[in-house]
Amino acid sequence: VKYSVTSIGRDAFYDCSTLTSVTIPNSVTSIGQSAFYRCKGLTSITIPNSVTSIGVEAFYKCPSLTSVTINSDAIVNKAYAYSSNNLSNIFGSQVTKYIIGDNVKGIGSYAFSGCESLTSVTIGNSVKSIGELAFSYCDSLTSITIPNSVTTIGNYAFDGCKGLTSITIPNSVTSIGGNAFSYCSSLTSITIPNSVTSIGNYAFYGCTGLKSVTIGNSVTSIGNYAFLNCSGLTSVTWNVRNYANFWSSSESTFYDLRSQITSFTFGEGVEHIPAYLCYGMEKLTSVTIPNSVTSIGEEAFYNCSGLTSITIPNSVTSIGSSAFAECTGLTSVTWNAKNYADFSSYSSSPF
Repeated sequence: VKYSVTSIGRDAFYDCSTLTSVTIPNSVTSIGQSAFYRCKGLTSITIPNSVTSIGVEAFYKCPSLTSVTINSDAIVNKAYAYSSNNLSNIFGSQVTKYIIGDNVKGIGSYAFSGCESLTSVTIGNSVKSIGELAFSYCDSLTSITIPNSVTTIGNYAFDGCKGLTSITIPNSVTSIGGNAFSYCSSLTSITIPNSVTSIGNYAFYGCTGLKSVTIGNSVTSIGNYAFLNCSGLTSVTWNVRNYANFWSSSESTFYDLRSQITSFTFGEGVEHIPAYLCYGMEKLTSVTIPNSVTSIGEEAFYNCSGLTSITIPNSVTSIGSSAFAECTGLTSVTWNAKNYADFSSYSSSPF
């Protein structure tokens, strides 16, 4: 292919079964539909940043094509409405490895959706966003590292990636969309970094293999049922500084998991323990409240019947009513609060 070429037309190399290598120059801006259809000898291809459009099935039925490098922002970052032009429908579902170059600024909606053979993705350091359903149902994807340029993970971005065993969310991400990791049933642990402020509805719904979660200190919003049906989740580390009180016990993030959580750790720096946060966690046997805590919301530990002792640090100035009510196993309280105001009545006492 000469450098004067600006487009590769439809069916240009259709059924060239002995073709093993193709170099697409930076002069090319478009590749037509079925341009390399059934080129059975192709094993890899690089799409330069000059390419702005690729037709459907351009590299379809190329069974040996397992590695694709894309340097074009227009190809990866465009919205793929209803997945009709996603990468699977351009390069085929047999591709196991994608490399996204540093020219790419974002991964568009549906971009890799349904790439069922995909096992490896390298995302360039210029990508700022991962769109809705971008990697949904990539069943063979086992791990992925998101670069620290990414600030948003869209709704359903990794929905149904049941083979995903690990993912690193960098300290640049500020929001995790609804259902972003729902049904990622092989994930065993997740760390929400300190940069994240919001976690969407059902974000980790159905992550049945999830055993532990760490929530960073800047989170101010956790959507409804974010961890619903995480049947293996037993350990939570809560680093959130000042999360607002939940309106009721059933609104608490972990209400539906209250009978299975055995470990709830508060990080240093937590200033407020929200109302109802640990409501009904009957299997908790020990909780340490750090010296940074100044207030504990009402019924925060209501009916934590497995607790046997608790220490109130000297930093605490406010405890909501019934914060430790119905903690039937609680026999020892160490009270270090220096100048706690009188309770207005016996019923307002936390114990």
